[in-house]
Amino acid sequence: PKVRIKEGSRIWPEFRLHSIVFACRSLACMMVVWVEERFATGPHYLANVAIIFATLLCADYASNSVDEKSRSNTIRGLEMGALYKYSFSLLQFLGTTGCLVGLRAYAAQFAIVFIIQTYAFTLTLRRKNLVSHGATIVIYACQLFLGVTVANLEVITCGGVDALFMFAALALVAGSLRMLLGLNKYLVWAIMSALVQAARRCTVIVAPELRIVGWPAWGWPAAAAAMVALFLSGVASKEKGKAAAAQAAQAACRMACATRAAHAEWSARSARETRETQETRETRAASVWLSAGVKKA
Repeated sequence: PKVRIKEGSRIWPEFRLHSIVFACRSLACMMVVWVEERFATGPHYLANVAIIFATLLCADYASNSVDEKSRSNTIRGLEMGALYKYSFSLLQFLGTTGCLVGLRAYAAQFAIVFIIQTYAFTLTLRRKNLVSHGATIVIYACQLFLGVTVANLEVITCGGVDALFMFAALALVAGSLRMLLGLNKYLVWAIMSALVQAARRCTVIVAPELRIVGWPAWGWPAAAAAMVALFLSGVASKEKGKAAAAQAAQAACRMACATRAAHAEWSARSARETRETQETRETRAASVWLSAGVKKA
């Protein structure tokens, strides 16, 4: 459809273009790794930064190229619970963080391409009514779980468990800046680009001579735990604010309905009183006319 349906589980024009853009992002990251291996150069981590911002620009161009009615956020526009939305969104931030950190490996990026393509196929099945809306969400969750598992194994292989906590902490930072604080996405990834350059040097991902001396072994686990606590508290506060706003809107709606009902009742009563007054006047006039006629007779 040209316009995304209400439940959100079918392909729409913007989704098709964004799928191409984000698949190309992962392919570009893999191409950088291949070039570095082929020509024994690098690592050129600034190439990953360039890929991220090129992806943002291409995604915006893709959105602007379709009709405004055809635009919809992939996760926020999906009809499902808040827990699913936050979880799926956070995993998207994790994927972008992975592209930015730039492990010199292929599996995680290939997993992202796999998820993009298989999710599109799932939505095609939904269009043909071969699966339900709920089934598409479950399948997507399974696809994400598979992708995260592959990525985690690769992270542990390339950087150890310490790097795993680093990825979690960085993804939570990016998600908090965007989802909770509402910062512009270009600003978010500019901040993350600078942060990642330092964070990477606090793991065994980089060569020993490039690592920051003195970073404690408990640093990334502690950072990840702190970010989990901050993110959850931020989500709770945001959802509480949404609930309060919804209650206020409902109260305002009830008040407006009561006001309209009272106004309608007052109008009806006024009309009834006016009609009764008119009838009384007509009755009196008729009585006077009859009395005058009797006297005259």
